Amino acid sequence: MKRIIQIAVLMTIFTACQRNDVQEILNKKKTIVDKTKNTSLLKRTTLLIFKTKNESGEINEYYYQVEGSNISFFRDTLNYDSEFYNNQKLNQTLLDSRVKDYNNFLRDYHIESYSSDFSNKGVELKFYLTEGGVLLYVPELNLLKDDIYKKYIEDSEFLEKDWYFSKN
Repeated sequence: MKRIIQIAVLMTIFTACQRNDVQEILNKKKTIVDKTKNTSLLKRTTLLIFKTKNESGEINEYYYQVEGSNISFFRDTLNYDSEFYNNQKLNQTLLDSRVKDYNNFLRDYHIESYSSDFSNKGVELKFYLTEGGVLLYVPELNLLKDDIYKKYIEDSEFLEKDWYFSKN
């Protein structure tokens, strides 16, 4: 019985911490949406992928190797001209600065990664939280185009207009 109570207390603390993180994001939602719209920053063990998307939906990807607190650019995949390229030459300083800025921004809000890759399905942004769970920004439910995403939103917890939370 004592063990069950300990587990229940830990789950309550975990949920409270998660809720504080979510509330902090919701309190700054306009700033966060404006900053992250049409970009993604995905972390995969020792890999960091920064994506930008233009109005036509074309995506550029910039890959970084992560070693401790250091990140180093090692390749890109380009589909359109961007602010990071001038006359087909990479502005490495600008790109590195932007990626570090976004990485710090995520850490400040306890976001592990985020993606705008699902905007063509009606989910404008997905924020993968450090403590677990996914925060979804869906500004127009009627634009959900896929039954999988409709079900995903239905199964998620409604937080406030346009915002949902899923433990998955």
